[in-house]
Amino acid sequence: MRRRDALATVGTLALAGCLGLESPDQNGDDETESNESDLEIDAEEETEKLGGGDHENELELDRAWATAFDVEYGGRLVDETIYVAGAVDGDEGIVAVDPSGGEIEWTCDLGDVPYGFYLSAGPELVYVGSAQQDRIRAIDRRSGTIEATAEYGTAGGDSAIHDGTLVTGTRHAGENDVLVGLDGGTLEERWRRSAELAGFSGAVVADGVVVASYRNGELTGHDPADGSELWATEFSIAGHGYGPFVDDAGRVFAVDSERRAIARIDPTSGEQSWTIGFETQTGELPTIGPPAFDGDAGWIVAGRRVIAFDSVAGDRRWSIEIDGEVTSPVAKTGGTRWVHAVGSDSGRLYGFGSTDGELRYAGEGPADDSDHELFAVENRLAALENGTLVGYDVRSLE
Repeated sequence: MRRRDALATVGTLALAGCLGLESPDQNGDDETESNESDLEIDAEEETEKLGGGDHENELELDRAWATAFDVEYGGRLVDETIYVAGAVDGDEGIVAVDPSGGEIEWTCDLGDVPYGFYLSAGPELVYVGSAQQDRIRAIDRRSGTIEATAEYGTAGGDSAIHDGTLVTGTRHAGENDVLVGLDGGTLEERWRRSAELAGFSGAVVADGVVVASYRNGELTGHDPADGSELWATEFSIAGHGYGPFVDDAGRVFAVDSERRAIARIDPTSGEQSWTIGFETQTGELPTIGPPAFDGDAGWIVAGRRVIAFDSVAGDRRWSIEIDGEVTSPVAKTGGTRWVHAVGSDSGRLYGFGSTDGELRYAGEGPADDSDHELFAVENRLAALENGTLVGYDVRSLE
């Protein structure tokens, strides 16, 4: 493990392709039944449409630092560290970057760069799995040292951690899929559930219950101590980007790909307390970005739309349709929420007021139509493009 200084570079504002948004799984949803919930889906309200024309910005982005990688396949922000699947000076694996100044804190050499990687964090370790590798690794968050490795199958989504147990699953096909509970320190197997549940898509923990999703159309609740199933409900999940998600208060959400709705899920029963529907331009399933939360407010991307909602009551606060496909999840700095979108001729970066949806910033971004990632810590925005992670200070012009 080696500490390296950030590489200072100069360039234009940009974002990079990685794992923030996920298009629907084209192979896993054909036979999925819809959730027959009796809840009435909140009807669409008037949505503001936003074009790509000139705009007088209220904010300015000042380039603060840049860190270059030989190769990068996306990143994840956990607490105040950005973990990039990338390569630096021949070491290929996970690179930890401090977003305050772009310094590389450590590089964990895995032998190759994990493509389609999943990352979950405990107090002292991060757990990394990959859609192309049959193993999960526990990595020390301070040093980047690999503490344990388990080989059990191809990862299908993010893991859940509760009381020293890591709950995760595999995405193969049919009877090969498993849901497992591993010791959070050694990754030794504590329990295993063989799945009729095909295509594990991710898990979160809330109220002492692990909520897991599957591409064959189910959400399930499990006791993390032994894996016993507490409840199961039909729910169409098109892929990892559709949930489940959990906010800081322990509220659980997921996006039903058949009903085109985000729902709040009771983790103890699987019941839905509310749903908010959204329309799509073509009728096809939209890409979904993991939501951002702040108190009782949430923001989520659905295709061309950014939707703000009350995460407690399920009320829609505002909805904006962008002239172009949104290619990043929502990032938040102060009172601004950020996304990247690609239209017919160029890419743009948009910043909206968190409470009113008013446009505060619109600027040029990369013109390609791949997925992008934005990271935000306090009043700094970071973005990936073509192997470089760039940090920007967000400054008010008022």
